[in-house]
Amino acid sequence: MHRMLIDEELLNGIEVVNETMVSEEALQIALENDLTIMGTSDVHGLVDWDFEVPEGGHRPITLVFAEERTNESIREALFAGRTVAWFRNDLIGKPELIQPLLNASIRVTEAQYQEDTTVATVAIENVSDASFVLLNEGEVTFHERNDLVILEPHITTHVQVKTGTWKSEFELRFRVLNALTSPRTHPTIVLTVRAQ
Repeated sequence: MHRMLIDEELLNGIEVVNETMVSEEALQIALENDLTIMGTSDVHGLVDWDFEVPEGGHRPITLVFAEERTNESIREALFAGRTVAWFRNDLIGKPELIQPLLNASIRVTEAQYQEDTTVATVAIENVSDASFVLLNEGEVTFHERNDLVILEPHITTHVQVKTGTWKSEFELRFRVLNALTSPRTHPTIVLTVRAQ
């Protein structure tokens, strides 16, 4: 039935998240058929209880990248497939939408070498409402932590980076473990660091 609906262009989107379930199969279908990715709650009870809203939780959300805050613009963005599902703390969407979202959410605000060392303290700001779980995949290593960095929402996190030699510019390369661009595929973000 779904194949027929897709072939006849009667199906424009698909729920990748519904209530408490994530479907990698639905994500694959969306990617293969250029369908809009949706996150829906399908809640029949109390949202606050089902999704622990008082404790900071939220129901599944469809982020819509519209040009304006109008019904027409939102409708256009939905039919164009400019959406990302946000469930618990996972972002699920097409690479061309996830990547700009990550780039707009995470930025280096400051970097300074500790005196007489090759260890730079780097400030990484998360300006979004989501937290990010990052795995270091770059050439540099960290001082006082392992390769896992968690960026909490609206917080600046400081990491001490060992660069081996003093460098005025270097890159931090992370795999974003709580973002999906296809089943079991996590995007990478590269942050350029300019040290003082």
